Amino acid sequence: MPSRPPFAAAQNSSICLPLYNVNGQTLSAEASAIQHSELYPGVIALSAFPGLDVQEAPEALTNFFRSNDIDADCFVNDVAIKNGTVISLYVAGNPVSYEGRTDFGIRELMETPAILRSARANAMMAKASRD
Repeated sequence: MPSRPPFAAAQNSSICLPLYNVNGQTLSAEASAIQHSELYPGVIALSAFPGLDVQEAPEALTNFFRSNDIDADCFVNDVAIKNGTVISLYVAGNPVSYEGRTDFGIRELMETPAILRSARANAMMAKASRD
């Protein structure tokens, strides 16, 4: 298993990692998060499509997981969408789902702790099976 890359700040000085680059092509935040979560199965990889409400949400969620001893990294698309921010969570290459959905708004993530608990449980199981 490869070691985790050293902490690298995105161009906008946030804590999110730069998007992955494969064969000279920059991947989307979602593809980067999926690939990252496959490489590091116990890590929650957040993919964000920033909207008007994005502010520091991806970084705040990443820090929330890290403050609870769960490895997490975030990836933010460099193209914004018109509506609200959409965040997806991935563990071991798989999307975290809640009530059959895998894409969540910022408010929904903040007001529905069960989504974050599910991601945390998936990460803990992936980490345990990795060790």
